[in-house]
This record gives sequence, structure tokens and C-alpha cells, in this order.
Amino acid sequence: MSFLCKYKGYEKIVNQLDIDNAEEVFIEYLAENGIEPDLETEIIIESMKEKKVVPTVNFTPLNDYVLFDIDKVKEETSAGIIKSPEMIAEEKNNRDGFHLVISVGENVSNIKSGDSICISSGAIMIDIDGVDYGLIRSHSVIGKRSQ
Repeated sequence: MSFLCKYKGYEKIVNQLDIDNAEEVFIEYLAENGIEPDLETEIIIESMKEKKVVPTVNFTPLNDYVLFDIDKVKEETSAGIIKSPEMIAEEKNNRDGFHLVISVGENVSNIKSGDSICISSGAIMIDIDGVDYGLIRSHSVIGKRSQ
């Protein structure tokens, strides 16, 4: 699941299984940037699927491309324990198969930022500022969830 974590002007999308792990990863990110969270300022963590939070990304797709968020299944826990193939398969089966649209190219007319889409194969996986996203042509979107 993807979470949008915020603290004093810092934002990061964290892909973790639960909110506690997302907070740990975000605190590590802050520490890497020399930031020590104080007790008076709250770290805000929002589930991107539940709240339809669409992050701001430093990337604009061109033409008929669609940029979407992906939920990767991690092969090990945050504590470094390697998951069994059965655990990984179960996590993949629990996913609903839809992806949050982050942004679309100028030639995309029937899909917009914030939509939940189902795609066929053929997506390009890209890393933007340390976060994994998918990029696909709009004709490869096979459906979207109604709002």
C-alpha cells in the first residue's frame, strides 16, 4: 500500500504494508536528510488508496502516456526477514489490481489524475525521486473504477 508522508515541507511516498512501517521508513528518510523530527510537530501519513491523495511528482508524461502508482510486494520485512514465496503470493492476491493515476499526457482524454485504473501488461517501471511508478500508453488501460 502507498502512503503519503509529510513533515515540515518534506513529502515522500512510501510503499509499505502498513502505516507503522511507512512511518519508520519516512523517519529514516528524514534522518538521511539531516532532519530530526521534534515532538511538537506531527508527522502526517495518509493512505493514498483510501483518501485518493495524488502526490505531486516531478514528471509529466507526454502524448498518450499515463503515469500511475504501483504497489510493489517487498520480498523482505522492514526488519530484514526474507518472506516465503507463499507470503509474497498471498500479498499479491490481496491486491485489488487497480492503480492510482498520478498524471496523464496531453493527448489522454478519458483518464484523469486520481482515477483508479486496471491495465494490461506492457508498463514501463520508472524511478522518480526514489519512488517506483509505472508508465503506460492510454490504449493499454483496460478499465477504470467508477467514482
